[in-house]
Amino acid sequence: MHNDIFPGFTDTVALYVSDECAGIHEILFMSTLILLTPNISKNIKLYSIAIMSVVIFCLNMGRLLLLYP
Repeated sequence: MHNDIFPGFTDTVALYVSDECAGIHEILFMSTLILLTPNISKNIKLYSIAIMSVVIFCLNMGRLLLLYP
């Protein structure tokens, strides 16, 4: 990332998207909640985890792109 407004920086500023920023912890947390739900078949749980992971990933990537300075 390069911007002349940054004080004291004449070259570039490195950006790093960590696992926290990409939503990996949220995906693991929601997957755990889904797996611990009683009286639901294993196939429905796995399907729900797959859909939920894609949705959270897309929302986080959209958030990162919209909030990019």
